Amino acid sequence: MRFTNRIYLNEQVDMQKLGNLILSFFKEEGFITQRINLDHTQIIQAKKGGIMRALLSTTKGFTVIVKGDPNNIDVIMGIREWIEEDSESRLKTAIKTPFSFFEPVPEAIWAYELEHHLWNHLETNIELGI
Repeated sequence: MRFTNRIYLNEQVDMQKLGNLILSFFKEEGFITQRINLDHTQIIQAKKGGIMRALLSTTKGFTVIVKGDPNNIDVIMGIREWIEEDSESRLKTAIKTPFSFFEPVPEAIWAYELEHHLWNHLETNIELGI
């Protein structure tokens, strides 16, 4: 999986609530999360902790980028390196850095399942007018 993208037009979505919804989804699934706000963009990352992650030295996380305004929201999901929040210039570079193109099979299957559930969760809540 490289990344998936959906655009929501004229939905009047509260961007802060959308970010909170995504964070809650990951936290309820037991993920370690981080949210980075930059201009009109939110980067939300989630990763599993634990011994297997440490043994495999995995530095990637499931990443959701939400950008735009309440009438024109662009949501992008995929796997990418965990972003270290240490400078604004690095964050701006991270937004432009491509998502991972090829993933090992177990990671790709996990990402596909997670992505599928998160899209369904977002679509339902946007339709309900979060």
